[in-house]
Amino acid sequence: MNTNPLHSLASVTASVTTSLTACLLALACLTACDRKELFEHQELYAATVSIRPDWQSQSPTASALQIRIRGTHPATDFSPAISTDTTFTLAASGAAAASAEAAANATATAAASAANAALPEALLTLPEASYSLIAWHEASGLTFDGTRFRLSTLPDGTLAEPAPLCAAAITFCAIAGQENRPPLKMQPHTRLLKLTLNISQGTPELLTDVTATLTGCAATREIRGGEKLTRGEDCELMKAEACELTKAEGDKLTRTAETGDVGSIRPVFTRNGNTLSATHRLLGIAPAVRQQLTLTLHYAEGELQTQVYDLTSFLSGFNRFSPDTADEVFTLTGDLQLQQSLESPGISGTITGWTPGTETDLEAGNK
Repeated sequence: MNTNPLHSLASVTASVTTSLTACLLALACLTACDRKELFEHQELYAATVSIRPDWQSQSPTASALQIRIRGTHPATDFSPAISTDTTFTLAASGAAAASAEAAANATATAAASAANAALPEALLTLPEASYSLIAWHEASGLTFDGTRFRLSTLPDGTLAEPAPLCAAAITFCAIAGQENRPPLKMQPHTRLLKLTLNISQGTPELLTDVTATLTGCAATREIRGGEKLTRGEDCELMKAEACELTKAEGDKLTRTAETGDVGSIRPVFTRNGNTLSATHRLLGIAPAVRQQLTLTLHYAEGELQTQVYDLTSFLSGFNRFSPDTADEVFTLTGDLQLQQSLESPGISGTITGWTPGTETDLEAGNK
């Protein structure tokens, strides 16, 4: 039987073409599948996070916040690890900021409501992961290095008085496919101390002035930890390596604010009748050292009398304040008794009955 060579060649060519086409289609399908898997991974692990500060019941201390968010989504078969470290400003509009400031002069509750409404909501798209977030604002007399506030030092070596300050540090899980609204509760990090001397005995006119130095004050304040914002089972919805928030870590994520370096302040006394008082804002009392008040009494005849009082036990509760008591002033009041002897020249004074307490900042002069 005779075979047509041209017919055979055409058959072979058609077969090769068919095989090649099949291979190309399979390769295209495989490539499409890979792209589809990558696309689905990116979509699946993208979490929407809403950030809005909550001043709680306290007066707002700023109309603009700096916010830093850090976290890492682990590598997978379809995607490399994705690290996030971003800082941005969350600021109120001019009108909203003015509204919050006006409310601050009314009541703390109205101020907090106005501030919460004034600051806009930040909407972020983040890879699913566990994140740390720090929120803070600029305040005179202070610098911030990312975890710690530090007071400036005055030319005489004493600590500057800080402006009111609130900040927050939290850890949260951003989980794809659900609403993520970590409550960013702003915590107070300064408090007013008011020292009062009531002249309870002697002739008040004998005393012309009082100067003072208080040691054992915190020069720094650290922000670390935060609130546990998600339950352990929520994080179990994600791969363990994507959101590592163990029970031990969750237990320690309560508000902490430790004081470190120590310094001294010079509270300035003013007089109203038989009462002398000095109000000074502090980052806190350093718990590891003693608080000693050195008072110099200036008398009308030009004499000076210097005395040192250990106030450690009386100031032990100074650092225990919260948003609910942020507008309360820690007070320490003593009775000043002046003595002038007829037998011997000179005047002397003694302070007794030191008593701690609290009052509102409005009562303390709203310094």
